[in-house]
Amino acid sequence: MFLDKFFKKKLHIFFRHVHIYEPATKARPDWFSMESCFLNLISTLSNKELPLKVDLTIMFDGNDASFNDDFLSTYMKTKGEQAPIKIKIIQFAGGSDAKSFHHTIDYILDQKYSDDDWIYFLENDYLHDANWINKLSSLINLGKNLEYVSLYDHFDKYLYKQYDDLESKLFFHGNHHWRSTPSTCASFLVSSRILNEDAQIIKSSGGDHEFFTALAEKNSRKIISPIPGLSTHCMIDFLSPGIDWEKISNSQKFN
Repeated sequence: MFLDKFFKKKLHIFFRHVHIYEPATKARPDWFSMESCFLNLISTLSNKELPLKVDLTIMFDGNDASFNDDFLSTYMKTKGEQAPIKIKIIQFAGGSDAKSFHHTIDYILDQKYSDDDWIYFLENDYLHDANWINKLSSLINLGKNLEYVSLYDHFDKYLYKQYDDLESKLFFHGNHHWRSTPSTCASFLVSSRILNEDAQIIKSSGGDHEFFTALAEKNSRKIISPIPGLSTHCMIDFLSPGIDWEKISNSQKFN
């Protein structure tokens, strides 16, 4: 409907990227590339009738030389004007994952977004299901008191003995299951209101597992994630199960 565009919720995506392709500490699938992850994200936002108002900010941790040598520079020169959504690039010198993450939080807080806006912290090594934004929109329009949402069905919950006795609340909405989960990675969604309330806890509590644990203990925050996943962290042993992520990755190319 004509008036829908005035009432759509806003989603601000913050894609954190650094010009490092294969850190030795991460075991990647053979088909993985950060370029395919980015192009996959763009392809999922290509529908002209997206149910959310979406903007994309690339938080580029690096200098001019590293940016000019990056696939993002090529994309912006050749495809940037034709991108399905407006892309803004913020370049800064973080130097570490934690500093980059904290810089991104501070930048978001400075934007003074409305309480109802949603923020998506997104690392550069995630792939997405084509319908993730429709299913997310359906979820956040439920009217439930959502706090933190992950799109990643983290395989560690099925793998590690520490989760043998894990109990989750499960609910079904639209055509997807969602479950409660104790933690996720540093790619997650949160409302602007909740982020403003929780930012200092997040910044002072270590890595992702630690700050989600602190949020649960101090502010009783809850996280939900989908089954099956609507995204995956591209690590060999931790892909969201049940989806052919290799096929999704291999379909992403510059046209």
